[in-house]
Amino acid sequence: MSIRVIAENKVKPEKLGEFFSVVLELIEKTHAFDDGCIQYELFESDDGGYTMLEEWASREALQAHSSSQHFLELIPKLGACCEPGGAPKILSGFVIPRA
Repeated sequence: MSIRVIAENKVKPEKLGEFFSVVLELIEKTHAFDDGCIQYELFESDDGGYTMLEEWASREALQAHSSSQHFLELIPKLGACCEPGGAPKILSGFVIPRA
């Protein structure tokens, strides 16, 4: 059963260019190197927020991604681009199959 992650980010307006540069690198490296990645995309909401939409083949694949060199290197850079606190709001869970 796959696991999905939604990570909402509030980016500082003056850091938007840097945020895009770092997140695009993260997306590229995730698709290239992380086995079990089904979806890893950036979504821009109408209110100016930026949300990563992720789907992973398993919890183990997500854990491997979260431990990868590119993730550990780039996530602090993304945090520096976000509003005070820097931590995104993260929701994760399994899709409930239809009956």
